[in-house]
Amino acid sequence: MKNMKRLLPVFLIGFSLALLFQGCSGGNFESQILPYEDRNGNLFSEEVFPETALEAQNGDSGAVSGSNSGLDSGLASSYGPSSDSGSGSDSSSGSSSDPKACSASKLQDIVAPATSSNAFVRVDCKLNLKSSDVITKRLIYEGAGASNLTLNCNNAKLLGNNGVNDGKDMITVTSIQDGSTYSRPENIKISNCIVEGSIRVMGLGQNGEAESVLLSSRSSGHTARAQQAAPRNIEFNNLAIYSKNRVPLYFSPGVTYSKILNSSFKGTSGSVVVYLDAESAYNTIKNNEFNVTTKSREVIAIDGSANNLIINNKLTELGNGGIFLYRNCGEGGTIRHQTPSYNVISNNNFYYNKYDGKLPSIWLSSRDGARNYCEHDKGYTFGSSESNLDHASSNIISNNKVQKLSPSKMIRLGGSATKNVISGNKQVE
Repeated sequence: MKNMKRLLPVFLIGFSLALLFQGCSGGNFESQILPYEDRNGNLFSEEVFPETALEAQNGDSGAVSGSNSGLDSGLASSYGPSSDSGSGSDSSSGSSSDPKACSASKLQDIVAPATSSNAFVRVDCKLNLKSSDVITKRLIYEGAGASNLTLNCNNAKLLGNNGVNDGKDMITVTSIQDGSTYSRPENIKISNCIVEGSIRVMGLGQNGEAESVLLSSRSSGHTARAQQAAPRNIEFNNLAIYSKNRVPLYFSPGVTYSKILNSSFKGTSGSVVVYLDAESAYNTIKNNEFNVTTKSREVIAIDGSANNLIINNKLTELGNGGIFLYRNCGEGGTIRHQTPSYNVISNNNFYYNKYDGKLPSIWLSSRDGARNYCEHDKGYTFGSSESNLDHASSNIISNNKVQKLSPSKMIRLGGSATKNVISGNKQVE
Protein backbone atom coordinates (compact mmCIF):
# COMPACT_ATOMS: atom_id res chain seq x y z
CA MET A 1 0.00 0.00 0.00
CA LYS A 2 2.86 2.40 0.81
CA ASN A 3 4.42 1.71 -2.57
CA MET A 4 1.06 2.39 -4.26
CA LYS A 5 0.83 5.78 -2.52
CA ARG A 6 4.32 6.64 -3.71
CA LEU A 7 3.53 5.63 -7.30
CA LEU A 8 0.18 7.46 -7.58
CA PRO A 9 1.61 11.01 -8.08
CA VAL A 10 4.06 9.65 -10.66
CA PHE A 11 1.20 7.94 -12.51
CA LEU A 12 -0.93 11.13 -12.51
CA ILE A 13 1.90 13.30 -13.84
CA GLY A 14 2.72 10.73 -16.51
CA PHE A 15 -0.93 10.44 -17.50
CA SER A 16 -1.23 14.25 -17.78
CA LEU A 17 1.87 14.54 -19.94
CA ALA A 18 0.66 11.71 -22.17
CA LEU A 19 -2.56 13.60 -22.81
CA LEU A 20 -0.70 16.80 -23.64
CA PHE A 21 1.71 15.32 -26.14
CA GLN A 22 -0.54 12.84 -27.90
CA GLY A 23 -1.58 13.70 -31.45
CA CYS A 24 -3.72 16.80 -31.28
CA SER A 25 -5.20 16.74 -34.78
CA GLY A 26 -8.84 15.78 -35.06
CA GLY A 27 -11.19 14.65 -32.35
CA ASN A 28 -12.41 16.61 -29.36
CA PHE A 29 -9.50 18.67 -28.11
CA GLU A 30 -11.04 19.29 -24.69
CA SER A 31 -10.80 15.59 -23.94
CA GLN A 32 -7.12 15.70 -24.88
CA ILE A 33 -6.06 18.43 -22.47
CA LEU A 34 -7.99 17.36 -19.39
CA PRO A 35 -6.79 17.01 -16.74
CA TYR A 36 -3.63 19.11 -16.67
CA GLU A 37 -1.40 20.60 -14.01
CA ASP A 38 -1.34 24.18 -12.82
CA ARG A 39 1.78 25.86 -11.49
CA ASN A 40 1.37 24.19 -8.10
CA GLY A 41 1.13 20.67 -9.50
CA ASN A 42 -2.64 20.49 -9.00
CA LEU A 43 -4.55 18.43 -11.54
CA PHE A 44 -7.75 20.09 -12.67
CA SER A 45 -10.17 20.00 -15.54
CA GLU A 46 -12.12 22.53 -17.54
CA GLU A 47 -15.04 22.64 -15.12
CA VAL A 48 -13.42 21.71 -11.81
CA PHE A 49 -10.79 24.10 -10.50
CA PRO A 50 -8.72 23.58 -7.34
CA GLU A 51 -10.21 25.19 -4.25
CA THR A 52 -6.94 26.22 -2.70
CA ALA A 53 -3.24 26.34 -3.52
CA LEU A 54 -3.49 29.67 -5.34
CA GLU A 55 0.08 30.18 -4.23
CA ALA A 56 1.38 33.25 -5.97
CA GLN A 57 4.67 33.43 -7.72
CA ASN A 58 7.70 35.44 -6.64
CA GLY A 59 7.43 34.61 -2.96
CA ASP A 60 3.70 35.20 -2.51
CA SER A 61 1.76 32.61 -0.57
CA GLY A 62 -1.72 32.01 0.71
CA ALA A 63 -4.95 30.55 -0.58
CA VAL A 64 -8.27 32.09 -1.38
CA SER A 65 -10.78 30.99 1.19
CA GLY A 66 -14.50 30.52 0.84
CA SER A 67 -16.83 28.05 -0.79
CA ASN A 68 -16.56 27.07 -4.42
CA SER A 69 -20.14 25.84 -4.52
CA GLY A 70 -22.01 26.70 -7.67
CA LEU A 71 -18.86 26.95 -9.78
CA ASP A 72 -20.00 24.39 -12.32
CA SER A 73 -22.99 25.66 -14.20
CA GLY A 74 -23.88 22.70 -16.36
CA LEU A 75 -22.81 24.07 -19.72
CA ALA A 76 -24.78 21.44 -21.59
CA SER A 77 -28.01 23.12 -20.55
CA SER A 78 -29.67 25.68 -22.78
CA TYR A 79 -29.34 28.20 -19.97
CA GLY A 80 -32.84 29.55 -20.04
CA PRO A 81 -34.41 30.64 -16.75
CA SER A 82 -32.24 28.83 -14.22
CA SER A 83 -33.58 26.71 -11.41
CA ASP A 84 -32.45 29.30 -8.88
CA SER A 85 -33.71 32.33 -10.82
CA GLY A 86 -37.25 32.15 -9.53
CA SER A 87 -40.29 30.74 -11.24
CA GLY A 88 -39.92 32.71 -14.45
CA SER A 89 -42.76 35.04 -13.49
CA ASP A 90 -42.97 38.61 -14.77
CA SER A 91 -40.67 41.09 -13.10
CA SER A 92 -43.65 42.99 -11.79
CA SER A 93 -44.74 40.14 -9.58
CA GLY A 94 -41.52 38.75 -8.11
CA SER A 95 -41.55 35.31 -6.49
CA SER A 96 -43.24 34.70 -3.18
CA SER A 97 -41.65 31.24 -2.92
CA ASP A 98 -38.08 32.53 -2.95
CA PRO A 99 -37.11 34.80 -0.05
CA LYS A 100 -34.22 36.17 -2.13
CA ALA A 101 -36.43 37.27 -5.04
CA CYS A 102 -36.66 41.00 -5.65
CA SER A 103 -39.60 42.73 -4.00
CA ALA A 104 -42.13 44.70 -6.01
CA SER A 105 -40.66 47.99 -4.80
CA LYS A 106 -37.13 46.94 -5.75
CA LEU A 107 -38.36 45.87 -9.20
CA GLN A 108 -40.08 49.20 -9.63
CA ASP A 109 -36.85 50.98 -8.78
CA ILE A 110 -34.85 48.84 -11.24
CA VAL A 111 -37.14 49.38 -14.23
CA ALA A 112 -37.68 53.11 -13.59
CA PRO A 113 -35.82 55.29 -16.12
CA ALA A 114 -32.36 56.48 -15.11
CA THR A 115 -31.92 60.14 -14.30
CA SER A 116 -28.82 62.14 -13.49
CA SER A 117 -29.75 62.01 -9.80
CA ASN A 118 -30.89 58.37 -9.83
CA ALA A 119 -28.58 56.62 -12.30
CA PHE A 120 -27.96 53.26 -10.63
CA VAL A 121 -29.47 50.70 -8.30
CA ARG A 122 -27.80 48.28 -5.91
CA VAL A 123 -29.10 44.78 -6.54
CA ASP A 124 -29.37 42.55 -3.47
CA CYS A 125 -32.00 40.09 -4.70
CA LYS A 126 -32.64 37.53 -7.42
CA LEU A 127 -33.88 39.34 -10.48
CA ASN A 128 -35.96 37.85 -13.28
CA LEU A 129 -36.81 40.39 -15.98
CA LYS A 130 -39.33 40.34 -18.81
CA SER A 131 -38.13 40.36 -22.39
CA SER A 132 -39.90 43.67 -22.90
CA ASP A 133 -38.05 45.38 -20.04
CA VAL A 134 -35.62 48.15 -20.89
CA ILE A 135 -33.25 48.95 -18.02
CA THR A 136 -31.39 52.26 -18.23
CA LYS A 137 -29.99 52.25 -14.69
CA ARG A 138 -26.64 50.71 -13.86
CA LEU A 139 -26.94 47.47 -11.89
CA ILE A 140 -24.43 47.20 -9.04
CA TYR A 141 -23.74 43.98 -7.13
CA GLU A 142 -21.81 45.07 -4.07
CA GLY A 143 -20.14 43.14 -1.26
CA ALA A 144 -20.93 39.81 0.34
CA GLY A 145 -24.61 40.75 0.56
CA ALA A 146 -24.83 40.29 -3.21
CA SER A 147 -23.56 36.71 -3.09
CA ASN A 148 -25.53 33.72 -4.40
CA LEU A 149 -27.77 35.83 -6.62
CA THR A 150 -28.99 35.40 -10.19
CA LEU A 151 -30.05 37.82 -12.89
CA ASN A 152 -31.99 36.35 -15.81
CA CYS A 153 -32.76 39.11 -18.29
CA ASN A 154 -34.80 36.88 -20.60
CA ASN A 155 -33.44 39.05 -23.44
CA ALA A 156 -34.31 42.31 -21.74
CA LYS A 157 -32.10 45.25 -22.67
CA LEU A 158 -29.66 47.13 -20.46
CA LEU A 159 -29.21 50.40 -22.33
CA GLY A 160 -26.27 52.56 -21.34
CA ASN A 161 -24.98 53.91 -24.64
CA ASN A 162 -26.16 57.43 -25.52
CA GLY A 163 -28.12 57.92 -22.29
CA VAL A 164 -27.53 59.08 -18.72
CA ASN A 165 -25.09 56.21 -18.27
CA ASP A 166 -23.24 56.65 -21.53
CA GLY A 167 -19.63 55.54 -21.03
CA LYS A 168 -20.40 53.76 -17.74
CA ASP A 169 -20.49 50.07 -16.79
CA MET A 170 -24.06 48.81 -16.97
CA ILE A 171 -23.22 45.85 -14.71
CA THR A 172 -20.69 46.18 -11.91
CA VAL A 173 -19.78 43.41 -9.49
CA THR A 174 -17.59 44.89 -6.78
CA SER A 175 -16.11 44.23 -3.38
CA ILE A 176 -16.39 46.89 -0.69
CA GLN A 177 -13.82 47.74 1.94
CA ASP A 178 -14.83 46.77 5.45
CA GLY A 179 -12.19 48.12 7.80
CA SER A 180 -8.94 46.36 7.05
CA THR A 181 -10.63 43.66 4.94
CA TYR A 182 -12.86 43.50 1.88
CA SER A 183 -16.40 42.17 1.67
CA ARG A 184 -16.65 40.40 -1.65
CA PRO A 185 -19.56 39.03 -3.68
CA GLU A 186 -19.40 35.38 -4.76
CA ASN A 187 -21.43 32.92 -6.81
CA ILE A 188 -23.42 35.29 -9.02
CA LYS A 189 -24.93 34.17 -12.34
CA ILE A 190 -26.02 36.72 -14.93
CA SER A 191 -27.62 35.42 -18.12
CA ASN A 192 -29.60 36.21 -21.26
CA CYS A 193 -29.00 39.97 -21.31
CA ILE A 194 -28.63 42.44 -24.16
CA VAL A 195 -26.10 44.93 -22.83
CA GLU A 196 -25.48 48.21 -24.61
CA GLY A 197 -22.49 49.29 -22.58
CA SER A 198 -19.83 47.52 -20.56
CA ILE A 199 -19.29 45.22 -17.58
CA ARG A 200 -16.66 45.32 -14.81
CA VAL A 201 -15.79 42.96 -11.95
CA MET A 202 -13.46 44.49 -9.35
CA GLY A 203 -12.00 44.03 -5.89
CA LEU A 204 -9.01 45.97 -4.48
CA GLY A 205 -9.37 48.55 -7.21
CA GLN A 206 -10.82 49.13 -10.65
CA ASN A 207 -7.47 48.59 -12.36
CA GLY A 208 -3.80 47.87 -11.72
CA GLU A 209 -2.99 51.49 -10.94
CA ALA A 210 -5.57 51.96 -8.17
CA GLU A 211 -4.00 53.23 -4.93
CA SER A 212 -5.05 50.23 -2.86
CA VAL A 213 -3.59 47.87 -5.48
CA LEU A 214 -0.34 49.83 -5.60
CA LEU A 215 0.05 49.81 -1.80
CA SER A 216 -0.61 46.07 -1.56
CA SER A 217 1.86 45.37 -4.37
CA ARG A 218 4.77 46.80 -2.39
CA SER A 219 5.03 43.71 -0.17
CA SER A 220 5.06 39.96 -0.72
CA GLY A 221 1.74 38.13 -0.57
CA HIS A 222 0.11 40.64 -2.91
CA THR A 223 -1.38 38.08 -5.29
CA ALA A 224 -3.13 36.26 -2.44
CA ARG A 225 -4.41 39.53 -0.96
CA ALA A 226 -5.76 40.71 -4.30
CA GLN A 227 -7.52 37.39 -4.89
CA GLN A 228 -8.93 37.31 -1.37
CA ALA A 229 -10.39 40.79 -1.81
CA ALA A 230 -11.86 40.37 -5.30
CA PRO A 231 -15.18 38.86 -6.41
CA ARG A 232 -15.12 35.15 -7.05
CA ASN A 233 -17.16 32.79 -9.20
CA ILE A 234 -19.05 35.40 -11.21
CA GLU A 235 -20.62 33.90 -14.33
CA PHE A 236 -21.90 35.68 -17.43
CA ASN A 237 -23.77 33.45 -19.86
CA ASN A 238 -25.50 34.14 -23.16
CA LEU A 239 -25.00 37.90 -23.25
CA ALA A 240 -25.03 40.14 -26.31
CA ILE A 241 -22.69 43.03 -25.51
CA TYR A 242 -22.63 46.14 -27.71
CA SER A 243 -19.82 48.39 -26.55
CA LYS A 244 -19.02 51.98 -27.42
CA ASN A 245 -15.36 52.87 -26.88
CA ARG A 246 -15.15 51.50 -23.32
CA VAL A 247 -13.64 48.02 -22.62
CA PRO A 248 -16.69 45.72 -22.90
CA LEU A 249 -15.61 43.24 -20.17
CA TYR A 250 -12.96 43.98 -17.54
CA PHE A 251 -11.84 41.59 -14.80
CA SER A 252 -9.87 43.78 -12.42
CA PRO A 253 -6.91 42.66 -10.24
CA GLY A 254 -7.49 39.46 -8.30
CA VAL A 255 -10.76 38.23 -9.84
CA THR A 256 -10.87 34.42 -9.77
CA TYR A 257 -13.02 31.51 -10.99
CA SER A 258 -15.22 33.73 -13.14
CA LYS A 259 -16.62 33.03 -16.60
CA ILE A 260 -17.89 34.57 -19.79
CA LEU A 261 -19.73 31.92 -21.81
CA ASN A 262 -21.78 31.62 -25.00
CA SER A 263 -21.81 35.37 -25.58
CA SER A 264 -21.25 37.82 -28.43
CA PHE A 265 -19.29 41.07 -28.46
CA LYS A 266 -19.87 43.81 -31.02
CA GLY A 267 -19.26 47.52 -31.32
CA THR A 268 -16.10 49.51 -30.61
CA SER A 269 -13.47 49.72 -27.88
CA GLY A 270 -10.84 52.35 -27.20
CA SER A 271 -8.70 49.56 -25.75
CA VAL A 272 -9.16 45.77 -25.74
CA VAL A 273 -12.37 43.72 -25.73
CA VAL A 274 -11.69 41.53 -22.68
CA TYR A 275 -9.09 42.45 -20.06
CA LEU A 276 -7.82 40.00 -17.44
CA ASP A 277 -5.85 42.24 -15.10
CA ALA A 278 -2.88 41.41 -12.88
CA GLU A 279 -3.18 38.78 -10.16
CA SER A 280 -6.45 37.40 -11.57
CA ALA A 281 -6.63 33.64 -12.14
CA TYR A 282 -8.68 30.54 -12.96
CA ASN A 283 -11.14 32.37 -15.20
CA THR A 284 -12.86 30.93 -18.28
CA ILE A 285 -13.60 32.52 -21.66
CA LYS A 286 -15.52 29.93 -23.67
CA ASN A 287 -17.84 29.66 -26.69
CA ASN A 288 -17.91 33.40 -27.43
CA GLU A 289 -17.82 35.45 -30.63
CA PHE A 290 -15.72 38.61 -30.73
CA ASN A 291 -16.42 41.15 -33.47
CA VAL A 292 -15.37 44.49 -31.95
CA THR A 293 -13.37 47.20 -33.67
CA THR A 294 -10.55 48.24 -31.34
CA LYS A 295 -8.68 51.52 -31.65
CA SER A 296 -5.17 50.08 -31.41
CA ARG A 297 -5.20 47.09 -29.07
CA GLU A 298 -5.61 43.33 -29.25
CA VAL A 299 -8.92 41.54 -28.63
CA ILE A 300 -8.03 39.79 -25.34
CA ALA A 301 -5.34 41.01 -22.93
CA ILE A 302 -3.91 38.58 -20.37
CA ASP A 303 -1.94 40.97 -18.17
CA GLY A 304 -0.19 39.07 -15.38
CA SER A 305 -3.14 36.68 -15.19
CA ALA A 306 -2.66 32.92 -14.77
CA ASN A 307 -4.37 29.55 -15.01
CA ASN A 308 -7.15 30.77 -17.29
CA LEU A 309 -9.03 28.80 -19.96
CA ILE A 310 -9.68 30.48 -23.32
CA ILE A 311 -11.34 27.86 -25.50
CA ASN A 312 -13.79 27.46 -28.40
CA ASN A 313 -14.05 31.16 -29.24
CA LYS A 314 -14.29 32.87 -32.63
CA LEU A 315 -12.30 36.07 -33.02
CA THR A 316 -12.62 38.55 -35.90
CA GLU A 317 -11.54 42.20 -36.36
CA LEU A 318 -7.95 41.10 -35.68
CA GLY A 319 -6.03 43.92 -37.33
CA ASN A 320 -4.59 44.95 -33.95
CA GLY A 321 -3.89 41.43 -32.75
CA GLY A 322 -5.74 38.55 -31.11
CA ILE A 323 -4.71 37.29 -27.66
CA PHE A 324 -1.62 38.84 -26.05
CA LEU A 325 0.03 37.60 -22.84
CA TYR A 326 2.26 40.03 -20.98
CA ARG A 327 2.97 41.63 -17.59
CA ASN A 328 2.41 45.38 -17.42
CA CYS A 329 5.68 46.27 -15.74
CA GLY A 330 5.61 49.31 -13.49
CA GLU A 331 2.59 51.18 -14.87
CA GLY A 332 1.34 53.56 -12.20
CA GLY A 333 4.13 52.36 -9.91
CA THR A 334 2.33 49.10 -9.16
CA ILE A 335 4.46 45.95 -8.95
CA ARG A 336 2.91 43.10 -10.91
CA HIS A 337 3.69 39.90 -9.02
CA GLN A 338 2.13 37.13 -11.07
CA THR A 339 3.26 36.22 -14.57
CA PRO A 340 0.91 35.32 -17.48
CA SER A 341 1.50 31.60 -17.12
CA TYR A 342 -0.32 28.26 -17.03
CA ASN A 343 -3.07 29.48 -19.34
CA VAL A 344 -4.81 27.21 -21.86
CA ILE A 345 -5.64 28.83 -25.22
CA SER A 346 -7.17 26.10 -27.33
CA ASN A 347 -9.63 25.32 -30.10
CA ASN A 348 -10.20 28.97 -30.98
CA ASN A 349 -10.93 30.21 -34.50
CA PHE A 350 -9.03 33.30 -35.67
CA TYR A 351 -10.89 34.62 -38.70
CA TYR A 352 -9.06 36.80 -41.22
CA ASN A 353 -10.40 38.26 -44.43
CA LYS A 354 -7.99 40.82 -45.91
CA TYR A 355 -4.97 41.05 -43.63
CA ASP A 356 -1.22 40.69 -44.07
CA GLY A 357 -0.49 39.43 -40.58
CA LYS A 358 1.62 42.23 -39.08
CA LEU A 359 0.33 41.44 -35.58
CA PRO A 360 -0.14 37.83 -34.44
CA SER A 361 -3.19 35.86 -33.40
CA ILE A 362 -1.46 34.82 -30.16
CA TRP A 363 1.61 36.51 -28.72
CA LEU A 364 3.36 35.11 -25.64
CA SER A 365 5.49 37.70 -23.81
CA SER A 366 4.29 40.46 -26.13
CA ARG A 367 6.00 43.36 -24.31
CA ASP A 368 9.11 42.19 -22.42
CA GLY A 369 9.82 45.59 -20.91
CA ALA A 370 9.16 47.68 -24.00
CA ARG A 371 7.35 50.44 -22.11
CA ASN A 372 8.71 53.74 -20.79
CA TYR A 373 7.11 53.23 -17.36
CA CYS A 374 8.72 49.89 -16.55
CA GLU A 375 11.10 51.45 -14.02
CA HIS A 376 8.33 53.18 -12.08
CA ASP A 377 8.12 50.21 -9.68
CA LYS A 378 11.85 49.77 -9.09
CA GLY A 379 13.47 49.18 -5.70
CA TYR A 380 12.01 45.80 -4.67
CA THR A 381 13.25 42.24 -5.04
CA PHE A 382 10.12 40.61 -6.44
CA GLY A 383 7.72 40.67 -9.36
CA SER A 384 8.04 43.26 -12.11
CA SER A 385 10.27 45.37 -9.87
CA GLU A 386 12.88 42.64 -10.06
CA SER A 387 12.34 41.91 -13.77
CA ASN A 388 10.65 43.97 -16.46
CA LEU A 389 10.17 40.89 -18.63
CA ASP A 390 6.81 39.20 -19.12
CA HIS A 391 7.89 35.60 -18.37
CA ALA A 392 4.90 33.98 -20.09
CA SER A 393 5.61 30.34 -19.33
CA SER A 394 3.99 26.91 -19.20
CA ASN A 395 1.02 27.96 -21.32
CA ILE A 396 -0.77 25.50 -23.61
CA ILE A 397 -1.48 26.83 -27.12
CA SER A 398 -3.11 24.03 -29.07
CA ASN A 399 -5.62 23.13 -31.77
CA ASN A 400 -6.34 26.72 -32.73
CA LYS A 401 -7.43 27.45 -36.31
CA VAL A 402 -6.04 30.43 -38.20
CA GLN A 403 -7.82 31.35 -41.39
CA LYS A 404 -5.67 31.96 -44.48
CA LEU A 405 -2.46 32.52 -42.48
CA SER A 406 0.14 30.16 -41.12
CA PRO A 407 0.19 29.49 -37.36
CA SER A 408 3.99 29.58 -37.55
CA LYS A 409 3.62 33.27 -38.39
CA MET A 410 0.55 34.05 -36.32
CA ILE A 411 1.67 32.47 -33.02
CA ARG A 412 4.61 34.48 -31.75
CA LEU A 413 6.93 34.02 -28.78
CA GLY A 414 8.76 36.87 -27.09
CA GLY A 415 12.20 36.39 -25.61
CA SER A 416 11.04 35.53 -22.08
CA ALA A 417 8.38 33.02 -23.18
CA THR A 418 9.55 29.60 -21.94
CA LYS A 419 8.27 26.08 -21.39
CA ASN A 420 5.11 26.63 -23.44
CA VAL A 421 3.37 23.75 -25.23
CA ILE A 422 2.45 24.72 -28.80
CA SER A 423 0.91 21.99 -30.93
CA GLY A 424 -1.93 21.05 -33.25
CA ASN A 425 -2.57 24.60 -34.50
CA LYS A 426 -3.39 24.77 -38.20
CA GLN A 427 -4.21 27.02 -41.11
CA VAL A 428 -7.71 26.75 -42.59
CA GLU A 429 -9.27 28.29 -45.68
